[in-house]
Amino acid sequence: MMPTEIAIVAGEDSAFAVSPELEGVTLRLAFRWLPRIASWVCLPTLPSGDPFEPVGIQQRVSPNGELLIDSRRTDTPPGRLYFVGSEPVERSDLGTACRLVYLTAAEVEALG
Repeated sequence: MMPTEIAIVAGEDSAFAVSPELEGVTLRLAFRWLPRIASWVCLPTLPSGDPFEPVGIQQRVSPNGELLIDSRRTDTPPGRLYFVGSEPVERSDLGTACRLVYLTAAEVEALG
């Protein structure tokens, strides 16, 4: 079993979003670079609605940390999202030295 890597290309943008399909569910992940804390933050939302409906809290991108999504919801992917990489995360590291991976519900269960 190998986790699925989510393609993230920040480029020169300080705010952007990606919308991966994870186990049949599309999720919108909005990233912003916050210069004051010198860190990326990510807010998971559903891809429809105006404004987009959050399905988790905005949180700092932290290598080897989970991107928390409300697991009580039935309209979100059943697996888990994790950032992998090493600290510190510089602005240019997102998608390269710090990557986002998805483990399916079956992969999470197999890990125990």
